Amino acid sequence: MQHDFWETRGDLSRCAFTSATLGGYKSPPGHKGFGSYAAAAKKGATVLRRPEQRVISGFHDGFHSYHGKDEPDLPAYAAAVEGCAVRMLARKQKGSPCGAAPAPTPAEEAAARKTLEAFQFVGITEEWDLTVCLWHATFGPKTCHPSEFTNTRVGAAAEGGADSHEYDEAPLDGFRDRFDGPLYDRAAQLFWAAVAKKDLDREFCDDWKAACLKHAAEHPTPEPPPRPRAEATPGIEVLIGSCLASLSAVVFCVVGAQLMVRRRRRSAVADEIEMESFLQREQGLG
Repeated sequence: MQHDFWETRGDLSRCAFTSATLGGYKSPPGHKGFGSYAAAAKKGATVLRRPEQRVISGFHDGFHSYHGKDEPDLPAYAAAVEGCAVRMLARKQKGSPCGAAPAPTPAEEAAARKTLEAFQFVGITEEWDLTVCLWHATFGPKTCHPSEFTNTRVGAAAEGGADSHEYDEAPLDGFRDRFDGPLYDRAAQLFWAAVAKKDLDREFCDDWKAACLKHAAEHPTPEPPPRPRAEATPGIEVLIGSCLASLSAVVFCVVGAQLMVRRRRRSAVADEIEMESFLQREQGLG
């Protein structure tokens, strides 16, 4: 995920949660603790990854967040970064709390769960396509961009290449994250409850994705060029605040308003109408 992505593409002065209003909390800000911003969670979103998969990914990413002096093996690394998501949600330190001692306390576990439950959107990395479908059903728009379904950070050791997020967990020797495991389980409960509330299923979301990608191929929209931070992007209102990414595993997005991009171009309006007709035929998002 590119740092300062939205700051380079539009004027965010109207957003309630930007680096200017949150003491340097950028999009994404790196890996600092989210605890100082927990009160803003109700305007945020998160996507969680299975903890054991995230641990293996971090191990192959140069022992990400490991603060030991000696090069660890995988079980030692896993023990050091156990509870990464809980620490990031609960702690307020400016540096990365992911591998910082001590281990999460019961109070921090409770705080992390409370923040998780306050987010207006919770997704699951292992259910990426369904997560994208749920996002559009929740916030719109009904059209999509192919990049939303592209694995842009494929791990060299992952099985299945770009089409898979999965690592073989056998080398962990039975390790299970005692802190992030329950947090992930709660995230999964929230995710599936939201899927059910929107009356979504895999078949519908697969059909929507196919139609959406076909539509995007037939009506390509060029990416706007990066602009200076002080210069607004004509014709587009981007009501987005900040994002925090943790190793393609945990993503927190603090949204200044509901994530909506309103393009004032006739072609975009026509695109919406065309996708709307498909959705009305099938079932409808939202």
